[in-house]
Amino acid sequence: MFSVYQKQYLLIWRRGIQAGVIVAFMSFIVLTGCGQKRIEIREDLPPLPPVPTLIAPGDELYIEFFNNAELSNEHVVRPDGKVMLQLIGEVQASGKTPGDLTREIEQRYEGLLRQPKVAISILNQPEQVVYVAGEVIAPGQVPLRERISIIQAIMQAGGFDTRRADMSRVMLIRYSSGKRHMQTYDMKALLDGKDVLGGTTFLEPGDIVYVPKRMSAE
Repeated sequence: MFSVYQKQYLLIWRRGIQAGVIVAFMSFIVLTGCGQKRIEIREDLPPLPPVPTLIAPGDELYIEFFNNAELSNEHVVRPDGKVMLQLIGEVQASGKTPGDLTREIEQRYEGLLRQPKVAISILNQPEQVVYVAGEVIAPGQVPLRERISIIQAIMQAGGFDTRRADMSRVMLIRYSSGKRHMQTYDMKALLDGKDVLGGTTFLEPGDIVYVPKRMSAE
């Protein structure tokens, strides 16, 4: 069965509260008085900044060179996050905004072209997903249509299987530049109001959230 805090979180989730309010909820303060816990929800937190559009593997880009039209071309971002450009070779595109990539390409072409001026358009961006695995109700892909946190992704996967899940050792696995990065988060502390890290750590396309099994679970 869900704890009091999980039920409160699920109620907020079902009402469609957006990420900024979710984070505000995660910032609650637990006070002890008369043998009971009282929850105060802070509502004065600033709104979250807008989510930038990030280039991801599989995206179709049109890179236009204003003063060198012969270099203008369409490019599909490779699984390793790179594109291949004439004269300068491979450029890391994944994880950058079109503006950031534009500036990098212009800098790379300095000395090779006269007044390099570039514009980048995203022609097609396949649906981006994250993966939730382990001891959740409905493991699988979760669409990344907006910025979501680790706990939000878990709730979209049906929530924890509370009979088996070790909520204190939830792992975030991220692949970047060919390397695997892993971080552990204590979601039990989050739901108990003792830690907000898992509620404010946001996911990127391709991330894997893994909920391990409790050692004592059957």
